[in-house]
Amino acid sequence: MKQQVKTKKAPHAEAQGLKVRLVLPIVMIIIIGAMVRGFSIWKVGVVDLGAGSAGRNVVAVLERTPDLTVRRYPDVRAMSTAIARGELSTGVVLPAGMEQSQRAGRSVDIGVVLESANTSMRAAATAVAAIVQAEGARVQAGAIGPAVGIAFGMLGGCMWPLAIVSPLMREIGHATPHAWAVDAWTALLSRGRTVATILPELAVLAGFAAAFLVLAAWRLRQTLRVRAT
Repeated sequence: MKQQVKTKKAPHAEAQGLKVRLVLPIVMIIIIGAMVRGFSIWKVGVVDLGAGSAGRNVVAVLERTPDLTVRRYPDVRAMSTAIARGELSTGVVLPAGMEQSQRAGRSVDIGVVLESANTSMRAAATAVAAIVQAEGARVQAGAIGPAVGIAFGMLGGCMWPLAIVSPLMREIGHATPHAWAVDAWTALLSRGRTVATILPELAVLAGFAAAFLVLAAWRLRQTLRVRAT
């Protein structure tokens, strides 16, 4: 009569097997995640043709942007070759005199090089174009914003009361939002008015805000005309 002998695994071995079954999927997920993240990083080439500090600022912004790796090239030909080989997702050409043009308020043409048939490259070029446009608008606003603000403040009565200027200058001053804000402020503090009495001035200021918002959105598109080549 045969007797069946049952063997039991040691508790330690069972625990080790359980650990392996739990840890292995986590390790695989981490490895796959790292690989996928690596594929999502866009490699961007940059050619600086003498853009000055404005060009260096654009490159610095691109280098700080997550999921972008920036490589510099001496000329457009070398960068285009790298794009054709698949070494780059897209490329940016920073033109000469970019800094002077931005500070003077002129539009700047920045070339974005890509393979037109590649959808991924088009996505990379769109993202890079948005970053470059935002940086260009920031630089230009910092250059001309203070001068425009001071001029509007002088016309609007922030430097001196409009009561001492001619009627014509008062009319011109009310073409700026500053004059309407000063009128509302004076009515509240000096004449004992309430918020309800300055609703016309507030409505005009809201209209100025809406108009400037539309103008800013349009100007942001026009500041740097980014061309896909």
